Amino acid sequence: MFLDANIFINAFWRNDLSGQKCREYLRRIRWQEHATTSPLVISEVIFVLKENKGEEFALKTARNILKIQNLKILDINKISCDYAIDYVTNGLDPKDAFHAALMKQNGIKTICSYDRDFDEISEIKRKEP
Repeated sequence: MFLDANIFINAFWRNDLSGQKCREYLRRIRWQEHATTSPLVISEVIFVLKENKGEEFALKTARNILKIQNLKILDINKISCDYAIDYVTNGLDPKDAFHAALMKQNGIKTICSYDRDFDEISEIKRKEP
């Protein structure tokens, strides 16, 4: 399972049902399940939260994400960059293309995300918390 930025953003920022579901999902990962994400996701979380909640909140959130047990941060390399370029060539947003590329490179078939753009990629199954 690959976790998209919106899962972390909702979990740490929103107090609605979506935020509650994301927090519960992260708790399950911490204690029971395993998941992956990428440095680009962490960067996106910092960017969005810094713009909306301030730098201190954004950096504290990023540090808390890095402390989640059973969450692996995948490495970006030339192979994933090559896959990402192919996805962008086929019309995918560059951020999403890198997420899809890392998933492809690491044999991950499912992404936890609210972003419906991933529904356009046949080899990826998107689920919401």
